[in-house]
Amino acid sequence: TYQNIELAKSDQVARNAAYLKEVLSHVRVPLTGYVMQEGSVEGFHPDGWTTPRMALQVRPLQPISALRLRGWRPEQAPAPAAVTIRLNGRTAVETSIAPGVFEIELSGEEFPISDTVHIEIACEPPYRPDGDTRPLSFVLMELRASHGTGVK
Repeated sequence: TYQNIELAKSDQVARNAAYLKEVLSHVRVPLTGYVMQEGSVEGFHPDGWTTPRMALQVRPLQPISALRLRGWRPEQAPAPAAVTIRLNGRTAVETSIAPGVFEIELSGEEFPISDTVHIEIACEPPYRPDGDTRPLSFVLMELRASHGTGVK
């Protein structure tokens, strides 16, 4: 009957949605250096775009002496955008970015980092390109961990 077909299709849609959610939870951030992403990331899309709040856990394989975030924000995006980066809940950097390629360096009293660290990146205001309904902040090009003396 029609009702059985409808129930079967609804079940199939739910299974597909659960599978897609599982696949997307394994998206990896472009990390460089002796670090590994632990678990899933929040607020990062497979195409490199971040949402206004992105969070992930990183485990150092060697002590981290500094971090550098490289990203890109389109010319059409509202400017300037306010960026706050927190390490284990403590504000490490507050800055603003203009459209185009940007770099933000994190170093200071939080370093060196030897244990797993929770990194949260907030960026406002969001940007919604034509044809995309997602609230986006910037494209994350690289999150680089340096080891030793400073960022290279």
